Amino acid sequence: MLQVRRLDLGQPTVAIIVLNWNAAVDTLECLSSLVRSEYRNCSIVVVDNGSTDGSIDLIQSRFPQVTILKNSSNLGYAEGNNRGIAYALTKGAQYIWLLNNDTVVDPMALTKLVEAAETHPQAAFIGSTIRFYNSEVIWYGGARINWWTGVTEHIGLGQRTLRQTNCEIFSTEYVTGCSLLARSKAIEEIGLLDEKLFLYYEDVDWSIRARRAGWELVQATKSVIWHKVSSSSKSTSNFVAYYCVRNRLYFLAKHSPCSLWIAVPYNFVRFILPSLLRGRRQQARAMLQGMIHFFQGKMGQGVGVS
Repeated sequence: MLQVRRLDLGQPTVAIIVLNWNAAVDTLECLSSLVRSEYRNCSIVVVDNGSTDGSIDLIQSRFPQVTILKNSSNLGYAEGNNRGIAYALTKGAQYIWLLNNDTVVDPMALTKLVEAAETHPQAAFIGSTIRFYNSEVIWYGGARINWWTGVTEHIGLGQRTLRQTNCEIFSTEYVTGCSLLARSKAIEEIGLLDEKLFLYYEDVDWSIRARRAGWELVQATKSVIWHKVSSSSKSTSNFVAYYCVRNRLYFLAKHSPCSLWIAVPYNFVRFILPSLLRGRRQQARAMLQGMIHFFQGKMGQGVGVS
């Protein structure tokens, strides 16, 4: 049984938001790892996006002290997490940890995030070192953004150690929503996740909004989690391709509109054309549809995307 940790007055209050959609096995494993967390003053909120696989009953039976917020349908990453964030803010949480349900956390992961936040009061968001599931190979150790194309890059991808290992905390251009500790004061200033994005790039957009409001973004290298990459979205390559192309262009239009003159042809030549040449017609069609929907202003959940 999960024991939700509370009322350690020596630690800031943290609400952990875990979004679930038809992924009971992953979510249960994630919650089981959170049970072993060293951090004491935290509570867990599972936001369920209209699951039909019996997730809610399983979670309630295994972890009865976890708060479950039930959505009637799949609201996507942005709106689903926003429900949890809004709830946590009303409860007075000082920090909110957005955590993918397809992760397993090190017992010290949250402690190291909060330590970084407390020693860097201008940091809005703090990220973890994220390794591939059951591996020491890094998936994310910080990030960069190509402002001409909108393409993002994970620092340390495929490596076992970061060049910044000698620095426990360093700056990053954005923090991935896979593991993102957010300062409540920053959220109150910049607002919630942009629900037009539905899925993908909402964390990049949020990070840039925080930076432009004068906040910092940092990585806590000693906070470690393991990620079953793409498991949480139940994604096919076509599904991912649609949202990445559409939302990449939306992100640039919002934050660097002049770059669209380069980004549109780049995305066609770099992603759509190669898919066509390799015979991946459905994938190319999905990306082209994403591009068209961006220009038509069709945001939110993509219609007919699978």
